[in-house]
Amino acid sequence: MDPLILVGIASVVSSGLTIAIGAISPALGEGRAVAQGLHAIAQQPDEAGLISRTLFVGLAMIESTAIYCFVVSMILIFANPFWDFMQTHAGQSGLQDAALIGFTSILIAGVTITTGSIGSALAEGRSVAQALDALARQPDASTSITRTLFVGLAMMESPAIFAFVVSMLLIFTNPFWADAISRFGG
Repeated sequence: MDPLILVGIASVVSSGLTIAIGAISPALGEGRAVAQGLHAIAQQPDEAGLISRTLFVGLAMIESTAIYCFVVSMILIFANPFWDFMQTHAGQSGLQDAALIGFTSILIAGVTITTGSIGSALAEGRSVAQALDALARQPDASTSITRTLFVGLAMMESPAIFAFVVSMLLIFTNPFWADAISRFGG
């Protein structure tokens, strides 16, 4: 198969699957949090402001995992260094090794951020839902509940951030790619 086509296929497939699969967990986490927020407001209508503010901060944290997937997906379509290299050297012989490294790097970058975001999004959604339930039950403990929630959310976000960083490294500073193109003479 033509090396340019191989990298193109990997880019399109990985980009599409990254955002398609990467958006599922945040949507589930956000759905759970919003449902619990509505339940909490129904239980404690006088605390609607506190509950809503806490919900909105939680939703922003959950949504960030989808944003990481979106960024990787857009890079694979619009700023893909593997594609740029292959286009520049299209038709030249000896590109097969570089194409395989590029193909693999593209797919694994998408898989890394997608799977790395799943746990963070689901854990954050569950935690926000539990915090909202706690606020509805004990509004007087709101300072302790929200402080604990926000610190916990920051910690739960870490695996998604790590996955995002590794995805960026696979795309932009992959030492195997650098070696493959140096052997090619690029």
